[in-house]
Amino acid sequence: MKKEKIGNILQMQRGYDLPVSQMRNGQTPVVGSNGVIGYHDTAKCITPTITIGRSGSAGKIHMYDTPTWVHNTALYLTDFKGNNPKYLYYLLQLLHLESLCGSSVIPSLNRNVVYPMVVNFHENREDQDAISSILSKIDEKIAVNREINRNL
Repeated sequence: MKKEKIGNILQMQRGYDLPVSQMRNGQTPVVGSNGVIGYHDTAKCITPTITIGRSGSAGKIHMYDTPTWVHNTALYLTDFKGNNPKYLYYLLQLLHLESLCGSSVIPSLNRNVVYPMVVNFHENREDQDAISSILSKIDEKIAVNREINRNL
């Protein structure tokens, strides 16, 4: 493991404008800072898509395994730079990015504030694969337990 700047291990950009009035009925989720906000007939982002809330639910991390249209209320990863996407997803969750948002009425996150952050980083892809596999299995078990609780 080594210390590395976030900007050296991934690249992100702001999502795209898409007013509700311009959404055309389709199967592609339009994802904002807090999840799916509608559906459109066109995808704009790579799969998997990892988003980070930019405004509103700033700092909230989501991952989608289908093509998406990322709304301008979120940032999304445009380049994993050879890293395991799921590993980056879990790494970003550890950073508490919501703490980097300004103290305005509507919190906002700027990627230029995230890029210089230094994190402990496993550069070996096999390590990333193993870590993300274990964490994914834990997430799956949590989801099953939540479903069991809902059914009870």
